[in-house]
This record gives sequence, structure tokens and C-alpha cells, in this order.
Amino acid sequence: MYQARKVIDQLTDNMEQKICVNCYLISVLVVLDQITKLIFSPRDFFIGLIHIHLVRNFGLGFSFNFGLPANLIIIATALIFFIYYYFSHRKDLSWTGKIMVVLILAGAISNIIDRLYLGYVRDFLDLGLGFTFNLADVMIIIGLIMIIFSQKYEANLGD
Repeated sequence: MYQARKVIDQLTDNMEQKICVNCYLISVLVVLDQITKLIFSPRDFFIGLIHIHLVRNFGLGFSFNFGLPANLIIIATALIFFIYYYFSHRKDLSWTGKIMVVLILAGAISNIIDRLYLGYVRDFLDLGLGFTFNLADVMIIIGLIMIIFSQKYEANLGD
């Protein structure tokens, strides 16, 4: 009985440590994104082909619009909980899988912070492709691309 309790305590400690590490990484990425928004969004200049200027995004990513800001906050928060729940219940999640989740959650949380405090998301990177984005959007896209490629890689291993 004592051994079982000891194993449970160790598993709990490890789980708490993993959650703390993930929360720390998410926090660092959110702060980094917020700092870039503070530094670059009030400016208007070019770095090579990149145009740095503020665009107030009242919609979701790539300016998808779902109506009132409260609707967007509810949708984004629901997505965050879904992503967290899905990946937290996968026992076989690799370190790249954890990075995917951290990137997506950090990007989504940072954009929700903007929406809660400002009513819009501060986008400032314009590559001349017809849309403007920020570092949080980049984190989300990289996380999603990693998921797509990891799923394809896992599917190829199964064949």
C-alpha cells in the first residue's frame, strides 16, 4: 500500500512539474508577444519588404468576423479549453507535441488579452499579402503546421 501511494505521489509531482513548465513557457511567450505589440504597433515604418504599422483586428485570425467582441472571446476561450483538454489527455504526447500546444495556447491567450483590454487585437506585421498579423498569430500558425506535419508523419509510420 505504501509503495502504491509513493508512486501516485511521484506521478502527481511530475504532472505538477510538467504543468508548471508549460505554464512558464506559455507565460514567457505571452509576455514576449505583448512586448512586441507595445514596441511595434504604435510605429509606422519599413524593414525591407515588411511594413510595420498598426491594424486593429476586430475579427478572428485573418479578420474572420463573428460579430460582437464577446462572441469572439467566447469562441477563442472555448478553443483554448478544447486544445488543452485534447492534448492533456494524450498519454503519448512527445516533446514536439507539447511545443505545439504551448505555441497555440500562448498565441491564443495573448490575442485574448488584447481583445479583453482593447476590444481588438493589435496586428502590425504586413508582408504585402493582403493581411496583417502579429507574433501571436505566428505562434498559432507554427503550432498548427507542426500538428499537420506530425499527423502526416504518424500516418506514414502506420503504413
